[in-house]
Amino acid sequence: MSFSSRVKQELTEKENEARHCNIAELSAILSCCGYFFKICGTIVLKIQSDNIFSCKKAERLIQKLFNITPPVSVSNKGGYTMFIGSESEARRILSASGLYSEYNGLALINKNIPPLIVSGSCCKRAYLRGAFVAAGSISNPEKTYHAEFIIESETIIAQLVTIINSFSLKLFLRNGSKVIYLKDSEQITDLLNVMEAHQSLLELANIRVVKDVRNDINRRVNFEAANLNKTISASLKQLDDIRYIKAQKGLSYLNDCLFEAAHLRLSHPDLSLKEIGEMLNPPVSKSGVKYTSHLYTVPGVTSPGEKRLTSEI
Repeated sequence: MSFSSRVKQELTEKENEARHCNIAELSAILSCCGYFFKICGTIVLKIQSDNIFSCKKAERLIQKLFNITPPVSVSNKGGYTMFIGSESEARRILSASGLYSEYNGLALINKNIPPLIVSGSCCKRAYLRGAFVAAGSISNPEKTYHAEFIIESETIIAQLVTIINSFSLKLFLRNGSKVIYLKDSEQITDLLNVMEAHQSLLELANIRVVKDVRNDINRRVNFEAANLNKTISASLKQLDDIRYIKAQKGLSYLNDCLFEAAHLRLSHPDLSLKEIGEMLNPPVSKSGVKYTSHLYTVPGVTSPGEKRLTSEI
């Protein structure tokens, strides 16, 4: 099961204590994946989704709130559908969810988020839970951080942005304002906290810690590897220069400091210039060895690269 599915499963199993929070959560599911239409003049309600959690949560809420148990069917393509064909039951559910009203005998289906449904902070949280179960997703946090809500109604998207902003979450819009998304790991953690998906929040926190440690180790390893390669490369060039001078003039031609440094380099090809300097008697700093070697030229000793003892023994 994906991380996103585990989050939805946790939210589906979460029980709201207050009736108004249950109604807010159901209203979100109906707004995101509910369809209201008439068959032979009769209002019917259908909930259709690609994930089972939308129908499961709607089924549990409708049963708890209205003592109605609508059937859930599975299509050949893997979609899930919950159908309520009784107009009286559909009216009850829609009216309580703030999505149905009558005016001059006409049935009106509200496609906005009813303000009274999300008047309290707890109801806003519940609405976000329902919206995420119906239209949200989170990528695998081990690979990348990305959470989004995809909702067809731009009106609901705009209102959902207002709700999310009320919790100080930084979000973005794309694709004609039909997608809300967050890409920061801390913002996604905050979103899970707002929706009260605490188990998933802890899982994400653990993944973040492991990733941070792994990334830190990789940075350190890469840094050490780069330094080691640099040391080896410099050492090989120094050895080449020392052997060339030894063959042309002999190492005894060098001054005492460079003579000792050259012998130490030949004996310890794996050491850094700093370590070579520390082994000298008296010890010399890395910059001191570099300065001395750059000043010293071996007369009559040249090579295609104008050989000097300047490769920082």
